[in-house]
Amino acid sequence: MITSPLEWQMTAAPVSPPLIPVLAERGGTQLKTPRAVLLVDTREQNPFHFTRFEGCFSGIEKKALKLGDYSVAGLEEVCAVERKDLSDLVHSRTVDRRGFIDRLRAMARFHIVYS
Repeated sequence: MITSPLEWQMTAAPVSPPLIPVLAERGGTQLKTPRAVLLVDTREQNPFHFTRFEGCFSGIEKKALKLGDYSVAGLEEVCAVERKDLSDLVHSRTVDRRGFIDRLRAMARFHIVYS
């Protein structure tokens, strides 16, 4: 049986950065993947501290995002993360329910195309 997420133990230990460039092989061709630039919305009042992930990103920038609190530079139209603590989630589900549902609908329009 899977334990409740409330019982999961989170560690504050640093996360090792991936070997860069990441080499993916497709049809015998190696593709080099550069580190991404992480975007933090300028309106985020209590931003997540990414110190555990030092070296995983080529940079962290603040930018006004149309949707979500975090994204990846160049992928803002298809990648968004909406971060909620418990009190914010309760507020979003009660007082600001309409706005929250609108944001969820906008995020649901994001799609990934695989080729």
